Amino acid sequence: MAQAMEGLFFNSGSSVILFKSYTVLDNVARIMNENPSYKLSISGYTDNTGNEAKNLLLSQARAAAAKAYLIKKGVDASRLTSAGYGISNPRADNATAVGRKLNRRVEFKVAF
Repeated sequence: MAQAMEGLFFNSGSSVILFKSYTVLDNVARIMNENPSYKLSISGYTDNTGNEAKNLLLSQARAAAAKAYLIKKGVDASRLTSAGYGISNPRADNATAVGRKLNRRVEFKVAF
């Protein structure tokens, strides 16, 4: 489900999932519904722009929004966890626009 890391989009400073993300999330929901033994951990991250405390809350809200979407698509809530980690664990250098874009993400980790 690595593709989902790159496929979720939000407006800047918002936890509202953009329509263009639905295809990826629908695919994640399909996989989860076809494999009832899977559990999914959803982690949200931000870049280092702005207030660190607000980024933590934003990352939590984005992960929770992805979880809520999957529940709406029929995935049992007991199989999902979500957490936000703000600016921690960057994938790239926050000094560049490309790096900041890579750091603003939601990751999915499947446990079998």
